[in-house]
Amino acid sequence: MAPKKEKKIFFEAEDGLEVVLKAIQDANVPRVILNFPKNSEAADDIESFHEMKQKAEKLEKEVLVESVDDHILEFASLAGIAAVNPVFRSRERAISDIVVRPKSKKRVAEKAEESKQVIKARKQESQEQKTKEQTEKENEIEEAEENSRDDRLKSVLTTIQARKESRGPYESHERAKVRRELHGKLWYITRWALAAVALAGIYFTAFYILPEARITLTLKRAERQFSDKLFVSTKASAWTIDQSGAITLPGQLLSATKNAQVPIEAQGKRQVNEKAKGKLIIYNGYNKNPQQLVATTRFESPDGKIFRLDKAVVVPGAKVEGGKITPSSVEAEVTAAEAGDASNVGPQMGWKLPAFKGTPRYDGFYAENKERMQGGFVGERPSATEEDMKAGEAKLANVLENALSAQMSILLSEKFKLIDGATSFALTRVELQSDPQNPDKAFLYGEASMKKLVFIEEMLSAALMEKYRDSAPENAKVETLRANYAPPTVNFTDGTMEVSAEGAVSFVSDISPERVREGVAGKNEAELKQFVFSLPGVEGAKISLWPFWVVRAPKNADRIDVSIK
Repeated sequence: MAPKKEKKIFFEAEDGLEVVLKAIQDANVPRVILNFPKNSEAADDIESFHEMKQKAEKLEKEVLVESVDDHILEFASLAGIAAVNPVFRSRERAISDIVVRPKSKKRVAEKAEESKQVIKARKQESQEQKTKEQTEKENEIEEAEENSRDDRLKSVLTTIQARKESRGPYESHERAKVRRELHGKLWYITRWALAAVALAGIYFTAFYILPEARITLTLKRAERQFSDKLFVSTKASAWTIDQSGAITLPGQLLSATKNAQVPIEAQGKRQVNEKAKGKLIIYNGYNKNPQQLVATTRFESPDGKIFRLDKAVVVPGAKVEGGKITPSSVEAEVTAAEAGDASNVGPQMGWKLPAFKGTPRYDGFYAENKERMQGGFVGERPSATEEDMKAGEAKLANVLENALSAQMSILLSEKFKLIDGATSFALTRVELQSDPQNPDKAFLYGEASMKKLVFIEEMLSAALMEKYRDSAPENAKVETLRANYAPPTVNFTDGTMEVSAEGAVSFVSDISPERVREGVAGKNEAELKQFVFSLPGVEGAKISLWPFWVVRAPKNADRIDVSIK
């Protein structure tokens, strides 16, 4: 095959001059035809065509221009490059086939004249710094060159006109035919490409998105009746089975305490001689040494009432700085020396210690009561009978037991097993008290504790699994446990419990659906069945693949549904 002698290169409107020059250099043919569209960036002035021509001459190549844009044809011609409108030429020829309509000759001449003016203006602008004499010489040379180019352009147009008259309209029909054939081929290729993409999508959906596998396993099961003795201990750390078959389970002792008070009806009467009580703040304004006061030390109020210390106290030493004393203080409880309401005195300053009278300490130590002394009374008061106490105690116990049960329900988690009889409740303190604000009314104050000994029933299941393993299928686990517990014997002090339990425990094969999904992923139907029926403890299985054309399980385990019954 003879080597190609020419190559036609088509450019986009936005392609620059550098793209055109590179295309000329890369074309491995002696003759290069450059086809420019309208408004081509690379062909917007005559200088660009000069550079194209220089590039081609340097590479010893012949360059020609095709365009439907008259301006581009004019610039190319003025630069000395043969230029044609491709609509009026054949595929095999370039310059010799160019034809132009007769009426275009005048237009080309006008465009040539316009181009001369543009070029002349640009030259004048670029030579503003030259002398007037140099400018005139250059203009003369330029006009001579332009006249020469104009003569060459007229010669080319004459040749084009002669070729058109000899050729006729055949070339235009042939190009239209070629265009139609090209469009037909492109549509054919596009249609098959779209069909291929659609088929690929259908195939992917059918074999990778839609396929599902559904596996339903029927597992082997067994049930065993049991009757065993259980020991629960807070000291045990794990379940054990001794030689007699008794099961020991770890236990946990839960405990809580609470206090409350309830009013009681006092039906009786009693003679009372009660002394007023209160608190004194004792000050040391004497010296920096602490002062110890024994129990029963007397204090005298400004109005002459005598109260005694309930307990011994030490009054801290005063703070002495620069000869100035800042008193220290301590609070102490006191009781009136005599019964009766006369000692129910209000807040007072200036309490003194009679024991210090006649000494400097008498003025240096003093006290005050910021709250009223109260409780002093002589006479009859309502009194609770034995029946009143019993009723009040029962009421108090009920209040405390309900409060403790609610409190301990928070401590009981679902994993703990609490059997009947493993709970203790006790009142640890009961005291009859009166209201200082209303001495004729009484109430019971009480404190109580509650304890519960619990164990984890799952540990019992594990122990029964080990004890009756021979009755269970291969690779089994406990499925359900039904147990009845006898009344227990509980030692809450030691944290131990002994109880008899009987019932039934059922076993089932331990097969993980996740393990099955991962094991069958990607297997064909035969391999899938072989895997499923090789699992220990499987009694039966139902396997289905969907849609009907699927012959193996999906590789994606999430598309495999495994259910167990």
